[in-house]
Order: sequence, then structure tokens, then C-alpha cells
Amino acid sequence: MFDKAYTFHLVDHKTMPDGAVLESWMYVFKTIRRRYVVRIERYQGDIYAIKYYANCHSACKNKYGLLLHDEQPAPIIRTCINIMLTIFADNPQASFGFVGSHSVNKKKNGAVVPEGKENTQRFRVYQTLMFNFFGTETFEHSQSVEHSAYLLINRAKQPIEAFKVGAEKMFREQYIELDGEEEGNV
Repeated sequence: MFDKAYTFHLVDHKTMPDGAVLESWMYVFKTIRRRYVVRIERYQGDIYAIKYYANCHSACKNKYGLLLHDEQPAPIIRTCINIMLTIFADNPQASFGFVGSHSVNKKKNGAVVPEGKENTQRFRVYQTLMFNFFGTETFEHSQSVEHSAYLLINRAKQPIEAFKVGAEKMFREQYIELDGEEEGNV
């Protein structure tokens, strides 16, 4: 199911020496129906946050949580995973993080029902995929079901427990404590 992906292209790279985000990359890919944007942010310790959205939602406040019912999500998610694998090939010290955003326009029996932020559908899908694609030999998996947040901690970072504590703290400060204003995902 997650064996098909789209061709992606790097369209922007910025270095930001002042602030929490050290670098950012913007990748794009096109599906049958629309264009998608994948934003990668690198933080101290080579922690990369992955976010994606449909280009048609770029001006929307909730762009990471809007659903499009006209696409097949598997190849879109697989494309994001391929970008992560590309980053890891370029930087074997990379760790990754994301928040499985809550859907703001989920439909149930024809009515729009906002999804809660805990244990979101996206989080549950991403959680399964992270174990399948990245395993536990190279990465330690750290997650907060309460916030639908996920970290892949690179085991090359030693001592791993100290790095994990710092990574979790940074991720909470940057993403979880934002009250959903700028949540990212894989």
C-alpha cells in the first residue's frame, strides 16, 4: 500500500543562524490532482521536523489539518518518508520529529466533526509507518499519544538518554506548547 511515491524536488533552502530553526528546506511534489509542499526544519542536534500540506491550503491557518477527500494518502505519505530517507542518507546523525495534526474538517455521517488532538488518525498511521520504515535498530521511538507527537531519536547520539531528554524538551517547546497554531506532520 505504501510502495508508491511521487517524484519530489527541492525548491528552497535557507540558513537561519538566529533562532531555534537553524535551516529549512522546501520540497514540492505533484500528484494527479494537486501540488504538495513538504517543509523540513533542522534544529540543534540535527533534529529535523517534517511538515506537509496541499499547496492550495498554503494561506490557511489550519493547512496541516485540512483533509482532501480526492487524494490517496498512501503515496503522499510515502513521498514524505522518502524525503526523510534522503535526509538520513545525507546526514546519518539525523533524528526526526512530527505532530500528527488533528483533522479540522473530518466528516462523519455527512457532518463536519473536528478531531481531538489526542491520538489522532494521522498519528496512528504515522506511528505504524515509522516502525515499518525505520525500525528500532537505528532509531529509538519516542511518542506522546496525548499530543500526537512523535520523535525518531537516532541511536548514534550518545549518550542517548541525555540526547532524548533534550530532543523531547525542544520538541515540546517548538510544537506541542503552541496550542495547535503551527503543528507539523510526516
